[in-house]
Amino acid sequence: MSRFSLSRVSGAPASDEDLLADLRRVAQSISKSTVTQKQYRQLGKYHDTTLGNRFGSWNKANVAAGLTIYDKSTSSEFILADLRRVAVAVSQSTVSIEQYRQLGKHDRFTVTNRFGSWKKALTAAGLGISKNAGISDEILFENILRVWQHYGRQPRRSELTSYPSTISQGPYWRRFGSWTSALERFVEFANAAEAVPNNPTEDSVAQAAALKTDPTLKTQCATPDFPPRPSVSSVSIASTPTRRSPRDPGLRLRFKVLQRDNFSCRNCGRSPAIVLGVILHVDHKLPWSKGGETVFENLVTLCQECNLGKSDLVSD
Repeated sequence: MSRFSLSRVSGAPASDEDLLADLRRVAQSISKSTVTQKQYRQLGKYHDTTLGNRFGSWNKANVAAGLTIYDKSTSSEFILADLRRVAVAVSQSTVSIEQYRQLGKHDRFTVTNRFGSWKKALTAAGLGISKNAGISDEILFENILRVWQHYGRQPRRSELTSYPSTISQGPYWRRFGSWTSALERFVEFANAAEAVPNNPTEDSVAQAAALKTDPTLKTQCATPDFPPRPSVSSVSIASTPTRRSPRDPGLRLRFKVLQRDNFSCRNCGRSPAIVLGVILHVDHKLPWSKGGETVFENLVTLCQECNLGKSDLVSD
């Protein structure tokens, strides 16, 4: 089974001096002795959170660039009132960092520095804690896979703000420090060894032989140009083996199957990256109802239409 690698954006990461030079450039362009995060988001070359995380806070980034600190005269109550205003605007009992970045009057670092953390600011404002607080790594990775599958390629950070992502950028930045680091951790997770064995058994060999000799067990809609499909390795059609895997593939296994199949349907060749609205499923070649195991060799990527049309037939 091949390992998955992360696509890299060309060029080395920006140095501290690159970030500070760009901050000074923005200050000069607006004729100010300081720069707010909102101003930098509009005019800067890099992500404002990159500067905040690199230097510890947005104010510290300004100081490191030789600029003045943004006016701290805004009272805590004004900040809390603005949090409550944004909560009303989004019709929720809580406010995520990403929502506040888009609708709030103040910088995110102003809020967290004043109250110690985003959770403490929400509590002080009488709001609930974001549903993404304390979210597990696996749920964060599940969302990455959902977006990756939707686009048929490595997702961009900006794509977390729209369908089908259900988690914004904030939890990834807080957990991993950057979007690139989040993708690196996801790839490490995807490449980790499976808890369920994937090696063929004697029954697997019998099943593969049955598929080769019985043409009625194969689907009929394969695309001739498409890459050859992996051979089936699962359980014997004739036997009723003891189950060694659950019916539904886990996150890691689904990702490996999708990656092997180039995020494309192995029957019709369609991909979400090319055809709008295509939904991919990871399905059993030998159906679960007929003894098929949930292992890498017995799973295949199908679009929703091909999968529903296949019913419980055996795929090749």
